[in-house]
Amino acid sequence: GLKVEGLARYTPELPSRKPGLFGVPLASFGVVEEQARGTPHCHAIVWDGLSPSLLQSVAGAPRLLNVIAGLLDRMVTAELAPETIAQHLLSQFNGNRLGRVATFIAHCPVNEPREFIEDVQRAASFANLHSHTATCHKGTQGKISCRLGRPGPDAEKTHVVQLLPYRDPQTTKVLYEILFEPKPPCIDSLPCRNFSCTPIAQRDNNLHFWELQRRIRPVDDESLKQ
Repeated sequence: GLKVEGLARYTPELPSRKPGLFGVPLASFGVVEEQARGTPHCHAIVWDGLSPSLLQSVAGAPRLLNVIAGLLDRMVTAELAPETIAQHLLSQFNGNRLGRVATFIAHCPVNEPREFIEDVQRAASFANLHSHTATCHKGTQGKISCRLGRPGPDAEKTHVVQLLPYRDPQTTKVLYEILFEPKPPCIDSLPCRNFSCTPIAQRDNNLHFWELQRRIRPVDDESLKQ
């Protein structure tokens, strides 16, 4: 029979874990489901070094905002290269179908970073750009725009904003004012904090939202001239 050691999966201790795509992984959970047409897909949750509580409370420390923004930019992106979008539009205009991602050879992000970025751009262009159909306008969100899209402002750099709730005196509905300079928490825990261990506050009841970098490229962008 099989040895017990071959069936067990050992989790390395946190100090010995190597950083990956989402920083140092703390925990993960996933489940595989089948769509209506029978194709499997996976939902996963990954806890990394940038916990929600950290992203929430770091807005009260302006010196750490650029550091956290830089880490987020290394993990995720909300924009595609202009040449990738142009190639996608030309393919649609000419009636050419993009090649499936599975037909291309994947490259190593460490040894072949340039080719790996091209792989990411190709995959995002194939899976995240689409032509609108009737199913795009289902539900409440579909009445306004494509339900698969996430409305959001353009941003020159990744930054944090604060949502300040207030009640409309006429409709009594709760609305939100957007503050581009987050306010510090009402209660300061400075006397109770040890900056060598906890440089930021442990609790912050303010509502903070991180906007990822999504730039508008000028017409004279060098990448569009190539």
